[in-house]
Order: sequence, then C-alpha cells, then structure tokens
Amino acid sequence: MRPTRRSAEAHAHRRGGHTRVRRGLGESADASAGPLSSALMPASETPLQRLYWRHYDRHPAAAIAAYLRYNGLRPRALRGFRPAWIRRAVELGLLTWPHRIAPDVRGRDVLDVGCGSGLESIGFRLVGARRYVGVDPRLAADEDRVKNQRTLIYEAFGATPREVARRLGGVELVRGSVADLPDGERFDVALLHNVTEHLDDLEGIFAAIHRRLRPRGLVLFNHHNFYCWNGHHEQPKTVAEVDPTDEIQKRFVDWNHLDGDEWKEKRYRGRLNRIRLDELRELTDRLFEIREWRELPIDERRGAGRLTPEIRARHAAYTVRELTTQAVVCRARKRAAPLQRLAPLAPPAPPDAAAAAGSR
Repeated sequence: MRPTRRSAEAHAHRRGGHTRVRRGLGESADASAGPLSSALMPASETPLQRLYWRHYDRHPAAAIAAYLRYNGLRPRALRGFRPAWIRRAVELGLLTWPHRIAPDVRGRDVLDVGCGSGLESIGFRLVGARRYVGVDPRLAADEDRVKNQRTLIYEAFGATPREVARRLGGVELVRGSVADLPDGERFDVALLHNVTEHLDDLEGIFAAIHRRLRPRGLVLFNHHNFYCWNGHHEQPKTVAEVDPTDEIQKRFVDWNHLDGDEWKEKRYRGRLNRIRLDELRELTDRLFEIREWRELPIDERRGAGRLTPEIRARHAAYTVRELTTQAVVCRARKRAAPLQRLAPLAPPAPPDAAAAAGSR
C-alpha cells in the first residue's frame, strides 16, 4: 500500500525528523505551518503557555524558539543562530521594540535611523526581518558596550556590533547618517526609536528617508516629547529618583526645564530639538500618510499628578496636552509626492521666548 503524505509526515515525526517548511526568510509562520512550528508552538497550548510564547521578548527560551520559528533551519539562518546572544538580548531589553513592531518588519528590508549600538539587529533578525541596515553618527562597531533598555545603564554585551553583524548575516551597520547610504539603497520600513527629538534637521532626515523608501513604504517612530515631565533627558527620569537636595535636579524637575536659562540652553543645544507635537505631526504628514498617531500620557512614575495650578500658570505658553504627553507612537506610509506647505516650518522657539510670547 502506498503511504499517504499524512502518514509519511507522521512517520517522520515519530522518528524525530521534521519535514522542511519551504518559506522565505522572514515570512511569518503559524501553528499549522508544519512540524517545525508545531513543535515550537504546540496547537494544544494552554492559555499560560500561549502568553509565554507571545512574550518571547521577556523569556529567553521562547525567544530562541521564535528565532527558529521565524527563520527556519536553512544554513544562512543557522549560521546566525547564537542562543547566548539571544538570551543576553532578552536580559538587556533589546527585543522589546522588535517584538512590538514584528508584523511590520517581518520579511522586509529595514532601515534603522539612530540605531545606537546596532545590537537591536539581533531582535530584528530574530523576528524575521529580511535585511537590517542601522545608521548612527556615533556608532562604535568595535566597542562591546550597549545600553540596558531595562535599567538604562551601559553594560558589556559579550560581542562587538561588528562581530554580531558578521555572524548574523543580512545586517549592515553604518557610522553616519541616512545621506551617507548609496543612492540606490531602498527599504520597505524605516524606524526611528526615540530619535526624532535628537535630530537638528528633522525635516531633512524625513526627506532622506522618504527618498529611500520603496513605494508605500512604512515609517515607524517613537518620539519622546520634550515638554513632558522628564522630557529634559536628565535626572530625575522618574519620580522615585527625585532628590530635593540635588541642586542640579532642581533645574529640571517638575517642568523647570521649560524655564529660560542660559546654562540649560547650552546643555540642550545639539542634543534636543524641542519640536512641538503639532509641528511634528505637520512635518510627518507632509511626507507620509499617517495611519496611526498615539499620544501616550505620562503615568505616576513620570510625573502624573505633579502638574499643579502654579506650574500650569508658569508654563501657560504650552497646552496641558503638551505638558502631559510622554511620547508619540506613529505609523505612516510614504506619500507618492510630498504635500505642499504654505510656509516653511518655523524652528522651535527656546523656552524663554515661548513663555514671553504666551504672556502677550
């Protein structure tokens, strides 16, 4: 009797073998995609197991399984398979952002603007990005040092970004800006994770990204709002870190960073562009069709409840929305051609000038 396909697959499974799943690198797999994914993501999983698998950014074993699930067992994927790196990436929170936007990057060519160390490339390759190019003017490819995204403290990773990129495959790290990429480079997705607030020429960067995206390409960014409680990027970053005896903190805490001060002006220059929320939305909308725009409010850890009437009156030049929005999450598609604007976008006014304008 000639064996059926189902009986042959069952026989292979009993012997411990796996039928090869034919799919491109980065294409998503579900629980019915074949024996490999069935073994890694059982169809009969309990609700607790399902929660565990979905949050592979927090569980090393689940993250290791996710790498195999989304990349398969082909030689190229196995060459970049380093369980120790995946475990370390989970510890450092380097999978959080890739995990959050995985459906938008899986199977696609990704440009990461302001990539920092570039080690989030591990997360993007893990979730199935076809190609990852990270650019950053301060990229130190031969330095084993990365910011722990959970503690915000710099630590050793265990390998340099250059070593990681070489081993992973499909990863390129560029010290420079988007403008330094070859003219012919094209991507499906561009990312800016807590980068937009640091760019002096945000309009120019957005234009360069627009040129390098393929038609209907995506831009995703997370913007840390300068005008929120900890928008200064200094200490304290949380209410728990407030030290009433610290004279430096007093310059920034409880929206004091919005007061005009020459010392703070020098400190911010070249670090924070102070773009306002409506300006950011207008600039984005000129080049990209906004599909999602979420303004996330500050929470108790980051100043919610500390906006007193006195503070509000002192900063009347800013809206309550501006003062209490922690971050903006944006997802937008490339426009075929930029929208025309009646007047050029005005540079953000310094805090003292804005306050004076609001008092008139």
